[in-house]
Amino acid sequence: IASKGKCSKRLKELERISNEKGKKVPFLFLLNIQVPGDPLKSIVFWWALSEELLDNEPQNEDSKTKFMDLLSKYAEVPGSGFKGLERNKENINHLKEGEITLGDGILPIGDFRNERFKLLPCIVEGPFLVKQAVGKKPALLGRKLTQRYFRGKNYIETDVDVASSNIAARIVGICRGVSASLTVDIGITLEGRSEDELPERCLGVARLHNLDLNCAEDLE
Repeated sequence: IASKGKCSKRLKELERISNEKGKKVPFLFLLNIQVPGDPLKSIVFWWALSEELLDNEPQNEDSKTKFMDLLSKYAEVPGSGFKGLERNKENINHLKEGEITLGDGILPIGDFRNERFKLLPCIVEGPFLVKQAVGKKPALLGRKLTQRYFRGKNYIETDVDVASSNIAARIVGICRGVSASLTVDIGITLEGRSEDELPERCLGVARLHNLDLNCAEDLE
């Protein structure tokens, strides 16, 4: 989305408004859920990470420091030229053996990002069949679905290709047919697996209420 220029106008407008107000341009976490069907749709979430979370000052809260280390590693997409959450590009010639340059955004299945990005879904209102199909169990989507990662100056983008899994495509297909009658809560986090990475912190939450996919518009 952002890397292909689909959201470039919005990103530039956000930067302009921030500059006019004398504020830092917020760092964004973009989630693009690509919904299969005819035509293909994308549900794009924008979360602005707070400056309190991103500041470089020593953290008083140990759990925040641990999570920021995890997020910095996630945002350092191989070949993008960006290190951690820094806004300035570096020379990508420093890539280590085995790392890839940024192309289609697909990383090896065992990549850190595929193993750690976690979606927390919940159907608040909707048909029983949909609630049963989706469930409430947190999911490491990168283990089952193809995910792509792109990094820009002020954002990290994660694209989830739902059509890459037949099971996921069928479940989302059911949801797509009744989307206008659903209320869905979504949360995202990065999975912690050691004492140095815990506790987990929620990166963002959103509620989709009666979202009619038939009303989707093209992004310029």
